[in-house]
Formats: sequence, C-alpha cells, structure tokens
Amino acid sequence: MKNKLYLLLITVMACFALSACGDSDEGTKEMKTYEYDNSGDVVIENDSLKLSVSGSSTQLEVTDKATGKVYRSNPTAEDVEKYANADGHYKDVLSSTLNLTYSNSTDTKKEIDNYSQCIRDNKFYKIEKVNDNEIKVSYSVGDFEKTYTCPVAIKESRMKKYLDKMSRSAQKSALRSYVYFNYEELSKSDDSTDKQLLTKGEKIFPDLKDEPIYYLDESVTDSRLQQLEDKFVEAGYTLEDRTKDMGNYKVSRNEGKPIFDISVHYVLEDNQLVVKVPMKEISYNEDYPIVKLQVLPYMGASNVDEKGYMIVPEGTGGKINFNNGKTGQQRYQSDVYGWDYGQARTTIVDETKSNFPLLAIANETTQSSFLCVAEEGSSYATVQADISGKNNGYNYSTFIYSLIHGENMDVSTKSDTTVRVYEDGLPNETLSQRYIFSDKTDYSDLAKEYRGYLQKKYPSLGKVDSDKQALAVEMIGAVDDTEHILGYPVVRSQSLTSYTQAKSILEDLQKAGIGNINAKYTGWFNTGVKQTSAAKVKTVGRLGSSSDLEDLTAYANKTNGMQLYLNGTFNYVYKDKWFDGFSSTRNAAKFVSREECELYNWDPITYQANDDYTDYHNYDSYYLVKPSYAMDSVDTYVEKVNGYGSKNIGMEDIGNTLAGDYNPKDRVSREAALNLQVKKLQSLKQGGNKVMITSGNQYAVPYADFVTDMNLDARAVNIIDEQVPFYTMALHGLINYSGGAINLADDEKENILKSAESGAGLYFTYIAEKTSVLQDGKYTRYYACNYDDWKKDTLSLYNKFNETFEGTYDKAIDKHEKIAEGVYKTTFEGGKAVVVNYNYSNYQYNGQEIAARDFAAVKGGEE
Repeated sequence: MKNKLYLLLITVMACFALSACGDSDEGTKEMKTYEYDNSGDVVIENDSLKLSVSGSSTQLEVTDKATGKVYRSNPTAEDVEKYANADGHYKDVLSSTLNLTYSNSTDTKKEIDNYSQCIRDNKFYKIEKVNDNEIKVSYSVGDFEKTYTCPVAIKESRMKKYLDKMSRSAQKSALRSYVYFNYEELSKSDDSTDKQLLTKGEKIFPDLKDEPIYYLDESVTDSRLQQLEDKFVEAGYTLEDRTKDMGNYKVSRNEGKPIFDISVHYVLEDNQLVVKVPMKEISYNEDYPIVKLQVLPYMGASNVDEKGYMIVPEGTGGKINFNNGKTGQQRYQSDVYGWDYGQARTTIVDETKSNFPLLAIANETTQSSFLCVAEEGSSYATVQADISGKNNGYNYSTFIYSLIHGENMDVSTKSDTTVRVYEDGLPNETLSQRYIFSDKTDYSDLAKEYRGYLQKKYPSLGKVDSDKQALAVEMIGAVDDTEHILGYPVVRSQSLTSYTQAKSILEDLQKAGIGNINAKYTGWFNTGVKQTSAAKVKTVGRLGSSSDLEDLTAYANKTNGMQLYLNGTFNYVYKDKWFDGFSSTRNAAKFVSREECELYNWDPITYQANDDYTDYHNYDSYYLVKPSYAMDSVDTYVEKVNGYGSKNIGMEDIGNTLAGDYNPKDRVSREAALNLQVKKLQSLKQGGNKVMITSGNQYAVPYADFVTDMNLDARAVNIIDEQVPFYTMALHGLINYSGGAINLADDEKENILKSAESGAGLYFTYIAEKTSVLQDGKYTRYYACNYDDWKKDTLSLYNKFNETFEGTYDKAIDKHEKIAEGVYKTTFEGGKAVVVNYNYSNYQYNGQEIAARDFAAVKGGEE
C-alpha cells in the first residue's frame, strides 16, 4: 500500500512539473498565427530618423537624416550570400530579427530563429503602423499549423447550415476532411476502432451526447485545408464562426506544440530608436517555456572586409576588434549585474558581471556607430559578442534576455527522483533596448554619448563638488572568532577596529592633510562583518559603547571634508538565530524549486558548493532574503543609524548584487527587485541621507555619493583586445568612485595605475589591531590592512594623486587613447592630461620621461 501511495505521489508531482507554468492558460489556448497581408514596407519618420520595416523580411533600415548614415538590423541578402561562409542554418540566423530558446520537461533546450520559422517560407507575421512614431511587428514562431477559415469542431446542425450552401460535389469533398462523432451510433458499436473514437470524443466534447459533432481530421494537409477554406468562405463562414464553434472544446490544432507569439514595437524618440517587447504580448504553450530571447541579434553586424570594433561591458569596458583572428577563443559573454542568486546552481567556474547594460558597435569603414543600452528588463540581460570566422563571416554583439527560469525539484528525500519545474509564467513587464546613433567611431566620443544618455535619464547626476583628491577608506570593526571557554568552542566577536580606534584613524588622516575622506565602517554592529539581520541593529560590545559610536559619528559630522558611512548588508543574512528579527522559513527568498535560498561558499578545488565543505572548513552558509524584507531592513537600519547621529548610509549589497525571489506564492522578479532598490535609494536621498555603495550597478549610481570597488581591471578574457575605461569615462566628474582596496589587491601597482588611468579615487582597507590577532582565523584576507603599516604609503600616494589630478575632479574625461604599447593617455575637459606607463621600462612623451610602472601629468595636445 505504501509503495502504491509513493508511486502516486511521484505521478502527481510529475504532472505538476509539466504544468508548472501555473494558472496561466498559454498551454490550452490557440496561438493567433499572425499572417502577412502583403501590404508592403511600412515607413515612419520624424525630424531626425526614418525607419523602414521590410514587408518581405521584417528587417529594419534606420536612416539618420542629419548624417545620411544607414543602420540595418541584418546584413543584406546579397551580403549574406557573399560573406556568411556558412550553411543554411547560420544563413537563416543572420537574417533573423528574433532568436529564442525554449525548453521542455526534461530541460532539453532548442534555439530557433524567426527567419526560418515564420518569415522565409510561411510569412507568419503582421506589420502594423501604430502611429507616426511607432511600428508593431507580431510574429508567430514555431512548429504550428496555419489557421484556416474552416471549422475545427462544429455541431451537426451548424455544419448542415454551411453544407446546404455548397454544391453536392463540394459537400462530399468537405465531409471527407472531417471525422463524424455520433454518440448514439458509436456507443452501440462493438468495433474496437469505434470504441476508441468514442473514448476520444467523450474526452474532448463534453456535450457529445446532446448532438453529433464534426471534427477536422488531424491528418489533413495544408493544400487540402486551403481548398476547404475556399469552400467555407464562399458559404459565408468566418474566423469568428470558427472561434465560436470551437467554444470550450480543447481542440486547438497547435495545442502541445512549441509555438510562440511575440510582438516587437519599434519607437522613434527624437534621434534614437527604442525597441520594446511587452511580455504580456508573448504567448507560448506551457509545456515549452521560453527561456531566452534575443531581439535584433545582428543589428550592425559587420563582415570580414570591414574595419571597426565592439565595446562590451567587461570591467569598465572591453574593446573587441572586428576580425581579430581569435577564432580559437570563446565568444564574449557576461551577465548584466552579475548572477541572480535566486537561481540555484551547483558548480561555478567563472562568474561574470557587468555593471552597466551597454554594448556598442563602431564601423570605421562606413564611419558609423551606435550604442545599444538595455533599459527595462536589463536585469535579465546577458551581453554576448563574437567575431567573424567561427560560425559565419560576421562580427556581432547582442543582448540575450533570460525569461522563464526552471530548476529540478526533488520529489522526496527518500528517492533520487527529480522533476523539472518552471516559473509561473512571465511577469507583466517590458523588455526594451535603446539605440543611440552616431557618425563618430572613436570610443571616447561614444563614451560622451553614454554620458549624455545618463545625464538625461538621471537628472540627479550632478557635478562632483570637491577640489581635493578623493580618498576612500574602509575600517573593519569586528569579525567572528572561535574562543575556547572551559574547553568548549564558543563563537565570539573579535575587535579589529573599535569605535574609539576608528575615530583615531580618521583624526590621524585629517591631521596629515587629507581633505576629502570618505570612510565606511564595516562590521560595526550585529556581531561584525558576517552580520545577523539588519532588521534589528545592536552595537558590538567588544567595539565599545553606544556613546563611543556617537562620539565617532559626531567627530566625522563636524570635520570639513570628511564623510563617515556606517556600512551594512541587507540582501543577505549570515545567521538564523532566535530573536534576531529573521526567520528563514518566513523571510528567506526561495528558488524555483521551492527550497529556501541558502547559499554556500565555493570549493576552490572542485568549483562546487556543498554544505559538507562548508561545515568542514567552518565557512558559514547564508541566506538570500525576500526583497521586501531587505527593503524593510533598510528602513530599520537607517532609523538606528540616524539615532547614532549619522545620515550617511553604507550599503555593501544594494546596488551591487541583484536577485529575484521565485517563491510561487509571492514571486518577485529580478527586475521588480531592481525597482525596489531604486525606490529605496531615491527615498534615502530625499530623506537627506548620503549613500555609499559597492561596485556600482548603473541603476544605483545616480543616487550614490560614492562608489567603491569599481571593477577597473577586467577579467582575462582572451577575445578582448584592449581594456578601455568606458564606464568611468562616462561617469567622471559626476560622482566620486574608486577601484578595489589597494592594499587588498593581487597586484598593488596595477591597481594604482588603473586608478590613475580611470581618474578614480584611492581606496584602502584598515584595521587598528596588529595582524597577529587574525592568526589561525577565517579572516586572513585582512593581514595586509594594519593602519600603522599603511599610513606612510597612504599619505605619499594621496599627495601624488592630489598633485597629478588637481583641477580635474569635477571635469569630464574628454579623450582616452593608447599612444604606445602599454602606454595610455587620459585627457580631461580643459586640457589637462595624464599618461600611464604600464611597461617595465621608461617611456618618453614629448620630451618628458614617464617612469616604468608609473604615471605623470603632461601638457595636453597630440604627441
């Protein structure tokens, strides 16, 4: 009996997995099957741009009226034949305007393109001019049957009405295409075929006993259906009649097939093109969830005879030259805003992250370029770029949007059986990407375009108000440590920088002449660096008293040129203890599998995460919390910080990491989580608080007063030819920022040179105690952080930066260029320039010697 019940449970769960897209009815409704009406090209224009959508291919052609430059969504058919150097499939892909990937219950994924599926042969699309500034193109993509104007299922009395309007020969021909379901006749028959027919009829026609029904034979060919349509249309039958006759019968000709209806809106906004895909206008069969989508994947693709490059958001920018010959290297790919920790994973080899959702293509042959910025839905985007000579003869860059997420779910702890479950449909959101066109091809000019875009989108971005070099410092308060009391191990807080010591460090820096100090105090509350929930805030006894903390904040408040940010973490909780304001069952986010989002450190040998490794090495697991809980925690935290006398809020994770909550009972998409973060940052600014964030995701930067830990040094991605400070070129003078802490860097000198090249501030991490207190503990990463050991180097480097970059702090970067191998020049608005020499030998610039592995201010102008 128990075995039967267990098998029944597995069966029920499997059925649940196959329908896990939930209450939506995508799986049972019939797709629209859009059809082209041969109306020809559709054209709209404004004072700046002209947009033409081809009637025969739906491909775009955008003309910039000011420059005469033409931008195409795809290579022309002639160029595809000439340059593709690929088989039919890759030629089709080059001609597509949409690519999508769908999955199934076994997590088998298949990528399809709209050119081969609904343009080349079938013309299953519809082009509409919405207004003078907008065109809508709707596609039916997939393995579906065309909709014909003839009954799919119809009662006998209704069928007779139309048959009477046909000739006798037409009647006979029409009836040969239908299966006749007559309950009275079939129920009396002993024939096995009739019995099977009756079983099917009772299943799909609940009212079969009331009246016989004609059902369109599923084996009827398209040519026969076209003839049938002609007969019924002539008899007065319409598509409305077809829908009415089908009623509630589950007889969709496309049911159970991987079919997708998707609409794309092209909108002209002044001299820019905005492409939008409303998710409410995406329909799919729930057995085949759409997991990835690319829109205009080959916009601006260049062939092997063209010269130019692509900018990708690696670090602060990576430059990939067209046709660079690196065909043995992997294509570039990076997740915008990093990994979504609301999605489970068991292995990790290389974690990617892009802080800004942008790609750019500059074609030097045609002297044309564009930026493409992901706007709404940017949190779902991955940037992909590749060169010619691999799958085809084209260089391209595109956004790939992750849509429906799926995971394996264990049926029972007593079994290895798993089922595949997916999210409950798509959120009611829109994907949009903006194209900004230019006739300039220098990446410095493109960075200026991006800067202008940011200033227009975020009016809160003003100018930096300082005449001193910015110095960011992080002071580490307490860490957790294991002590033995009466022979028993007890986890206690270990002080590295007490409240009083933190004040002493700031006093010392100020007395040394540093005039723009931006300090954050990490690990000052709730046990230290690995804090408990910020929903309840308590000072750490071993760091001092509340009055000591208030003395610290009071000193920072009254000192000119000093800002102290009390730093906290809100998206993650390291411990689940009694009465700490956090319960994992109530407050933790959930994976799609319904499991709590408990996260682990990664094994550096196996690249796997498991709790055995975590326990053995005494590394704590931690929880991703619900976005709403995180935002509520921010409110509690700010109130407490304000109570300690500070209006400066440090945020370790808000604006740095971003995750959704896939709890089916209360789902919060990743984009919704982004909007919650933005709303909270806006309210903090409106409340008079200053904010320091880490890493600097684009959506958070406009509301921050300082950004630390910007990724100035990109990963070693072999397909990238040059690193360029594209992001910081756009931001310089609008906000203070720094790279990672110099004394924690793998290569201290490289960090300093990158900071100089990017116009970044300096950043150090300090502890007041001797590093010997870290011996045999988990925080050996702070070994190189003793303040007394670093004070002299800090002052020396600060003074050099202050002298070199004097007068540039509120200025835009006008130009960045490579002037020799390993030598780069950054020119600021107003003409001041700095040359950075990464080489291990001196470099002569216009008679001025730039020492090896060093930088210096030089006179502006060309070499």
